[in-house]
Order: sequence, then structure tokens, then C-alpha cells
Amino acid sequence: MNPTVFEKLLAFNHWANEQYIATFSSQASILPERCIQLMSHIIGAEIIWFQRINNEPITPSAFSPKKIEELKDLNKEFSEKWLQKLLALTDAEGALKIDYKSLDGTQHTSSFNDILIHICNHATYHRAQIADELRNVGIKPPSTDYIVFSRG
Repeated sequence: MNPTVFEKLLAFNHWANEQYIATFSSQASILPERCIQLMSHIIGAEIIWFQRINNEPITPSAFSPKKIEELKDLNKEFSEKWLQKLLALTDAEGALKIDYKSLDGTQHTSSFNDILIHICNHATYHRAQIADELRNVGIKPPSTDYIVFSRG
């Protein structure tokens, strides 16, 4: 495991979510509700995965729609928690398998590294859906390609 790569991945994910949340704030009067639902889902998934890797009870309500300010606060909180968890792991622990149940109760096993990649990829997928929603109402979505982040 290369913590630097994973640190960058987490930083990118946090930054990209921030860009969208800032757009939500500036366009709140015409913002489609689906944008809030999708960002709530993105951050809710990060919360649930964090609960899984820490063997905590799952709170399915993590997916419920949040207010823009809540999304901002949760994005910051869980970005920090993921980074702290990453920095506390050794190389061997990053490759360790974590047993968990999906929301439908199916048992699975994945490594911490794969889970981390998944949550960031999952967020990118849904941010693209948000971009489409924004374009549909005439709002220009923020440019959140990784290369834009890396230039900053």
C-alpha cells in the first residue's frame, strides 16, 4: 500500500465533493432535489463503509437527504475520519480482508484498499449524475477531473 497515493485519492474525493456542495450553495434556488439526494447518497455510502470497517452498527438513515450545510459538515468529518484511519494502518493492514454484510444482508469480504478505491470511484460515478442534473437546469457543473485537482 502506498499511503501517499491513497491520501491523494481521499483528498481528491473530499475536494470534488466540496466543489459540488459549493455549487449547491450558490444555486440553491434552482437546484434539482435529485442533486441533494445523490450527494446524500455519496456521503451516506462513505459513512456506512466507515461503519463497516470499524465493525460498528450500520445506520441506513445515512442515505436520507441532508441539507446543504449538513453535507458540507459530513463531507469534512468523514474525509478526516477516512484519512486518520488510512494513516493509522500499516501496509499489511491495508491488504487485510474485512468481512461485512451488504445492505441486503449478503456476506462479503474485501480489503481496506479495495473499499477505499470503491468509495472514491462510487462518488465519481454519482458526481457525474449530479453534473447531468445541473446541466439540465442550466447550471454549469464544477470541473472535478482529477487532473484539475492535481494542478492546484
